[in-house]
Amino acid sequence: MLWEPSAALVRQIRAYVDRWNEHPTPFVWTKEPANIIRKAVRRSR
Repeated sequence: MLWEPSAALVRQIRAYVDRWNEHPTPFVWTKEPANIIRKAVRRSR
């Protein structure tokens, strides 16, 4: 059946997220917001 592989994938993703959430680490920005915005504007043209 087609849905069984999808259900298995969802289970694996949920297990991964559960493990990650046991010891999460905060996201740290490595660039200034102005640089990110400038790049996004350039790419949208």
